Amino acid sequence: MYLIVGLGNPGRRYQFTRHNLGFLFLDYICIQQNEKAKFKDKLNFSFLKTGLFGEDVVMAKPTTFMNLSGNGVKDAMNYFKIGLDRIIVCYDDLDLPAGSIRIREQGSSGGHKGLAHIINVLGTDTFTRIRFGIDSPLRGDRPGADFVLSKIPKGEQDLFENAFKNAYNALHILLGEHDLKKAMQLYNKRP
Repeated sequence: MYLIVGLGNPGRRYQFTRHNLGFLFLDYICIQQNEKAKFKDKLNFSFLKTGLFGEDVVMAKPTTFMNLSGNGVKDAMNYFKIGLDRIIVCYDDLDLPAGSIRIREQGSSGGHKGLAHIINVLGTDTFTRIRFGIDSPLRGDRPGADFVLSKIPKGEQDLFENAFKNAYNALHILLGEHDLKKAMQLYNKRP
């Protein structure tokens, strides 16, 4: 069984912000699978169990705010007895251009507070992650915190839809073929 975690902030206020791309990606997976996005609440996360590319999968959204995401990830791992080698964390990245994705198997948080908390709680940075680029000329001189919490404008929605499509196809390789290197070679490109 795999655990796919989407990072974001709970509540309607944050629903369609750049910082919630992890949550939105899990919803995208549900649409692709013709699955109703009915996540059940448990401890510090909400979850949905499904099958994806031949694997049993738990999709989880931490219900803590972003900066405490590690609590939800750890609780989900413990509840479903899933090891580090079977988790994939999906989140926004201000250092990548909007619409791009990057797949990695380990590394620092790169300043992302949600990921930093996960690394701290798990005691390791060795787990697979899919990062969604959100940097854009629309940012201008806005501070990073303001920008990541702003709503995704209509002019960028197609970029993120394409990024979700690429990430979904990458999941097919990660889960269906168990080939991380191939997924990285195919999808770690600029849009």
